[in-house]
Order: sequence, then structure tokens, then C-alpha cells
Amino acid sequence: MNILVVQLAKLGDIFQSSYSIDKIRRLFPQSKIYFLCSSIFKEAGKFLDADKILSLNLDKIAQKSEDKISFLDNDEAKKALEKINNIGFDIAINLNISELAQNLFSRITSNKKFGYYSNHQESLEWLYFVLSFIKTRKLASINLVDVYRHSFFISKSQKIVHKSIQSKEKIICFSLGTRNLKRNWDVENFVKLAELFSQSNYKIYLIGSKSESENGRFFLESYDGKSPIYNVIGKTNISELVELISKSSLLVSGDTGSMHIASYYSTPTIAIFSGPAYPYETAGYFAENKITTFNNNLDCYPCNEETVCLNNFVCNKHLTPQYIYDIYKNNADFYKPIYDEIGQFLIKKENNSEDFIMTMFYRDFALKYFFQSALDFENLKPNFTEKSYEKAVKLMRREFKVYSLSNSESSDSYFLKPYFYLKKLLPNHQITKDLFEYLQSI
Repeated sequence: MNILVVQLAKLGDIFQSSYSIDKIRRLFPQSKIYFLCSSIFKEAGKFLDADKILSLNLDKIAQKSEDKISFLDNDEAKKALEKINNIGFDIAINLNISELAQNLFSRITSNKKFGYYSNHQESLEWLYFVLSFIKTRKLASINLVDVYRHSFFISKSQKIVHKSIQSKEKIICFSLGTRNLKRNWDVENFVKLAELFSQSNYKIYLIGSKSESENGRFFLESYDGKSPIYNVIGKTNISELVELISKSSLLVSGDTGSMHIASYYSTPTIAIFSGPAYPYETAGYFAENKITTFNNNLDCYPCNEETVCLNNFVCNKHLTPQYIYDIYKNNADFYKPIYDEIGQFLIKKENNSEDFIMTMFYRDFALKYFFQSALDFENLKPNFTEKSYEKAVKLMRREFKVYSLSNSESSDSYFLKPYFYLKKLLPNHQITKDLFEYLQSI
């Protein structure tokens, strides 16, 4: 059996997809797994348990217009598609929602298709449920790794196996940039943090893509610590980057591909989440990752990737170098990852808001509908107060009452937005009916 997995996103997504490949290997041990990605990240594919890596030069077969990338019908694209389809696939799985992935996936020949744009009912129910939180991200709780893993053959989670490197060296990697300025911690903060770490005689490596070289130059000009600084920004290929991160004692990073590599190799991480980066969705998939982020109750956090920040990047202003350093020294965790049938679920260790309790109800529904399981509320009780629980339920019931009186889906109902959006995606579908009944029963 030949199985194709399509992943046209970035480096971090490739490592997040590795758990999906592992799942396919368990389900179909005799199959031959093909992994299709951008040629830029082909090297990363060799770290996955796939039999063959296929790649596409997206610069030659795609075009960008109005922030959308679509597939071209030029000779280069036709040749690439012919080469892929000549293999002959029994199953094809698309992990991306982009227009490019849609255009490509529609042209791939396969006996069965799963994932985005597959028209496979079970896949669409799951993916549309996940997508319903786009409108209200504070109610989302499903890690992208689990979104990928359950976009085909929804089944109970099995234990995730990480590639642990036992002989960690006294190295700290600093990843100074991300793909969105709103996700970035100021380079000056990294400099001051490095000076604090230099008191412990760590070797400090600066990592990142070539486009972030200016960050490295500024860092070196400003640094006044004891430990040597090794600036390898833009100087490593993917294999070298993986080797460096995998043997390091710590990574300090925003929500980047480097963070997901570190998770994959059990490298402890202080991940700084701000702007559009939200740990409930994209935190490293491993319990020992240390995660810090701004207060979830901030109205504008998390924001959308495309919006302009009007609040002077307030979401990461309180994250001082000393604060981050103390996290490391005190071995502090701000979130406790637990695992249920869906997969990883983060719980804030203190000051859980009403949002968190509302989030739990949506996750509980997902467990009941897709996995015939349920959230263990009894074990979760220590993470929120009885008062906050009662307040959350009261707010939810009030919103249902307002909705029933107005019968308008254009209302500003915060808690019901995921339901309204799911209803638009899957009108008159059983999942929307079941979700409505479930929410009314709370």
C-alpha cells in the first residue's frame, strides 16, 4: 500500500507532522509512506519515519496574489504532478488548509483521500470543529499536532515517543526571531538574558535563518557577558540545526520551527508566546517544555497574524530577562500538560479564567463526539476555583438565554461563536445539533 502525506507548510509544521507519520506506521506497518513538502524543507523530511520524501519547487509551480498562493498549470507543475501520480497512491492525506494545498490535492490521484479538501466525512467533521475556533481562539485547546494526527482515521491516542538525546551538552540556543514581528521578543532582552546565563559558563549559540542576520549582528555589538557567543544565524543547514538543538541543554525561543525541533528531541525550552502565537494551539508537544506567555485575560491576545498591533506590543512587555532567567533557575512551569484521548491539553497552573472553563466544555464535547470518552473534570478541579467555575457556567447560561430571546446568530455571544461558525461550515449536520444540545445541557 502506498500512502501520501501532503505537508506544504514550514519547518515547524514538518516536525509537528512527524507524529502523524508515526500513527500511519502503526496503523499500516506494511505500507510505503511518501511525504510531500516544499523543496526548501526537503532535508527536514529525512528525520521523519517516511520511506520516501517528495518535494516541489513552489517558486516554479505556484504564484502569489493578494496574499494567496495558488497552483499554476504550467509545464513544470504538470511534470511534477505526473511524477507524483505515476507512483499510484491508495491513500492521500492533506494536512494543510491553504489554497495552494487545495489546488494541488485536487489534482492528486488516490483511491481514498483524507484531511483538508478531501470530502471525507469523518475528516471534515473533525477539521471543521477545529476550524470553528478561528473566530474565538481563547476557547481553543487542541494542539496542531493533534489536529494533524486526527485529520485521518480518528482513533484513540497512543503514547508519543520522543527521540531523546541523553548526552546533553552545556549549550543554550537562542532563536532571536520569528516569522511575525508581533511574536518577537526584543533582541535587547536576549542580550541581557545571555549575560545572566553567562554566569553559569554555558556556551551560547545564536540560531535562525539568514533573514535574521541583522539580529545576530546587533546582539554581538551589545553583548557584554563572560560566555563565548557562537553566531550561526544563517550558517547552518537543517541537519546541522537539528544536531545543535538536539544536544543542547536549553532553547530560548518564540513560537518557531526551532521550538518544535527541540520538542521532538526532548530539549527543554523556554518558549515566549506573544502576539498571534498561542500555546494551547502550538506549544511544543512534550511535557518538559517550559512555557511562558502573557496573561490570557488580555483582551487583544491572541491576535491575528495579519492585524497591526495598536497596543505597543503589550503582550510581551512584562517578560523581562530576569523574569525569564528566574523561570529557568526555579524550574518553573506555567502550564501543566495533561494527555487525554485527543492528545495534549495545557492547563495554566494558576489564575485560570472563565475562558479556560468554557474551553474545557468544548474539549469535553470533542472527546464525547469523536472518541466516546470524556474530560476528567474531577482531576481538573484543583486548577480552578469553585467561584470561577460557577461564574463561567452563569455566563454561558446567560448567553444562551440572550440567544434564545433574539434567535440571532449575528449576536456578540462570545461563548457561542464556535457553535455559530461550525453551523455555517456544516449546516444541518449531526455534529452541530449534538454540540447545541451539549452546550444547552451545561
